[in-house]
Amino acid sequence: MKYRWQTLLLIGILTGIFLTGNVSALAAESSGEGGTESIEEDIIQADETESDEEDSVQSEETGSYEAASASGRLKTGLEWTLKNGTLSFSAGGDGKWVIPDCKADGSDIPWKKYLKSIKLIDFPMNSREVSIGSYAFKGCTALKEVWLDDENVDYVGQGAFQNCTAIKAVVWEIGVNIEPDTFSGCSSLDTFTSDEYLTAIGDRAFKGCKALKTLDINTYDLCSIGQEAFSGCKALKDFYLECAIPEIGKKAFDNRESLTVYVPSQYITDYAQLKKDYSQIKLGTNWEASFPLMKECQTTNTGIRVRWEAISGASSYVICRAADNGEAEMSGWEEIDSIDSDSKTGTALEYIDTNVEDGSSYWYSVQAVNEDTGLLSAWGVSGDMEWAVNCAAPELTSVKAVDQGIKLTWNKVKGADGYRLYYRTGDTWLLIGDVRGSKDSYVWNGAEKGHHYEFTIRCLSDYLAAPVSGFKSPAGELSY
Repeated sequence: MKYRWQTLLLIGILTGIFLTGNVSALAAESSGEGGTESIEEDIIQADETESDEEDSVQSEETGSYEAASASGRLKTGLEWTLKNGTLSFSAGGDGKWVIPDCKADGSDIPWKKYLKSIKLIDFPMNSREVSIGSYAFKGCTALKEVWLDDENVDYVGQGAFQNCTAIKAVVWEIGVNIEPDTFSGCSSLDTFTSDEYLTAIGDRAFKGCKALKTLDINTYDLCSIGQEAFSGCKALKDFYLECAIPEIGKKAFDNRESLTVYVPSQYITDYAQLKKDYSQIKLGTNWEASFPLMKECQTTNTGIRVRWEAISGASSYVICRAADNGEAEMSGWEEIDSIDSDSKTGTALEYIDTNVEDGSSYWYSVQAVNEDTGLLSAWGVSGDMEWAVNCAAPELTSVKAVDQGIKLTWNKVKGADGYRLYYRTGDTWLLIGDVRGSKDSYVWNGAEKGHHYEFTIRCLSDYLAAPVSGFKSPAGELSY
């Protein structure tokens, strides 16, 4: 009984606070004013997230919603915080870095009360990448820019940024496909750039992006563009591609006179199909993605002959070479010469590199120079390359008749993995056969009595089908 009066006093105070709060709430309700929501009322989709939030206040000037702060923890363990318009993420405990899939109607988006307040999404930059679930940011109407980097995001689900009507620019630097509806309804989006290994653009991915003017898809690996992918992109004028023609779905583009698709010169013939399906679309050359296709690198008596296909718009070509420092690895690219575009043999151009060493191997690539702009095409690892081995022409040290036929003996040559033998009785060299390994002699039993034979020999490589040396004509002869 010692503390009874203090207990009664405390009960009385709490009762008074409770009654006062209820009276205030009733007064606010009757006057049409909103009261402060409780912590319990602020828990959004309890099975998805637990959150602590303060009120969102509507701006009289812009009509947008400015949330003082909000935070929560997803069922995957990823923690989120909204403060001053920035939605940021961090991992709590052993949680996975996954933003779960949401329903297409957006009813279970964890931050759905604050979609009009999110101006920036800040993903953590570390070794644990974030997977963005379907429709996770659908309807974030204050979001103006999306920058996705492969150091912080490894997946973006269907419709993830659908109807984000304020987004103006997207930089897609992640090596994943664009799923269906990802940016559909982003009516302010005007620029999209991708520099990664993008292989597919899903159905309706950019449908209704009516402000979209420029698409720059910097990947050689794009295989498909889905149905209606760019339907309703009325402002789209320039579409830059670096790949061979992908599979294109129905109604992927609006058939508009204003659209020019810029493609690599080496693939422009393939893109003629696009003109059949979309007759008003223009085709242009994406010069920076163009490169001459290599035809062959063949070792001859005078050096290594390099041949490549001519490309439209080139005034000259720069021949580039890299030494092979073992196992076909490149080292030290250099420009070794240039020729003008008139040096053709048929449809191809060619150059003979005479400054080569016996027993050495090289990589070759050719860079084209645009006749109007002076721009250089892609080349090397970004273009097309061929590998060549240069060996000295072997010599036949002995040609003599034996019981089984004619025995040919030769000197071993540095860099050779084998040898190819030929004979002739007239003007044309005919194949005897190949000898692999370290052997330095061969007995040919195909000779006929009463004929005079000439012989020659060339070096072989285990990695190339064609011979890798020149030859002496003849290297040896015998009347049999």
